[in-house]
Amino acid sequence: MVRTAAAYFDVLVAIESLAAAETNEAAGKRQFDYADKRLEVGLGADHRRARSPCAVRRRPRQHHPRPQPAR
Repeated sequence: MVRTAAAYFDVLVAIESLAAAETNEAAGKRQFDYADKRLEVGLGADHRRARSPCAVRRRPRQHHPRPQPAR
């Protein structure tokens, strides 16, 4: 039962972490779009800084199984 509860809470943490990462990625894209529009109208923009959050390469998900207690 303890392992089931731990797995349940691990899933909840993973869901929240994913939501936070997606929100952060969307914010980075909005920032880049804003900088791109400023550049188009001649106000200048630092694309390197605006692009940096979006330029992070997505890594494949790695599964790290929970170590099983010795029996």
